Amino acid sequence: MEGLKVLDLFGGTGSVTYEFASRGAASVLSVEKDRKASRFIKQTISDFQIEDIADVIAADVFGLMGNNIGSYDIIFADPPFEHPQIANLPNLLLQQSWLAPGGMIIVEHPPQLDFSKVPHFDRTRKYGQVCFSFFKP
Repeated sequence: MEGLKVLDLFGGTGSVTYEFASRGAASVLSVEKDRKASRFIKQTISDFQIEDIADVIAADVFGLMGNNIGSYDIIFADPPFEHPQIANLPNLLLQQSWLAPGGMIIVEHPPQLDFSKVPHFDRTRKYGQVCFSFFKP
C-alpha cells in the first residue's frame, strides 16, 4: 500500500480508511453520505492524527459520479448490500475518471452477485458470506 492513493466509497465507520492509512497509503479519501458517520470518521482521523493522510467527504457516492474528485490507485467500495444499484456499481465505477492508470477497483458484495461478466473483471475472493471482486482496467 506504500505510497498509493485510495478512495474508500461507502465509508461507514471508516475502518477501511484507517486500515489503508496504517498500511502506508499516501492518501485516503473516504466518502460517506450519513452525516453522523462522516463526522465520526473525521473525528477518528483527528484522534489517530492522520489528517495529513486521510480525509472524508459527506456525500452520496452515486451523486458524486460524473464529478472530478481526483485519481486513485485503489477504489474500494463497500455499498449496503440491499442498495438497488449494487449490481451496476462496477460498471458505474469503471465509467468514472477516478481510477489512475494501472489502478484497481475492489467491490465488496454478497455471494449471490456474479461480476465475472463485467468488463475488466479480474477475480472474486470469498470470505464467509462476503465476496470481494477485483477489476483491473
